[in-house]
Amino acid sequence: MSELEVELSALTRLSVDLLSLGMSLKQVGESPSATATPDADVDTPSLVAARPVGTETIKDLQCAVANRFIEVAYLVDHARTQFSDAEDNRSTVFASAGSLL
Repeated sequence: MSELEVELSALTRLSVDLLSLGMSLKQVGESPSATATPDADVDTPSLVAARPVGTETIKDLQCAVANRFIEVAYLVDHARTQFSDAEDNRSTVFASAGSLL
């Protein structure tokens, strides 16, 4: 196995892993979260102010990170395809050129 084939194989695994991680994060981020029911008698003002961070902001951040992982997975797969095509084209040129001696 050539060095390029090893690296293309690694890029394939990276792409699959990133896509899987991104989809998992996205699924968790889009699912409804179990949050405590606000109780005016018990909740302090700081808890009331912090609750949206835990329920909305972190969920939005998680979805943004998931989307980034998915995008990077597609870019890695595209780069892998381009490297593979370039290697095929290079091999074709060398084979068709014949010997220069």
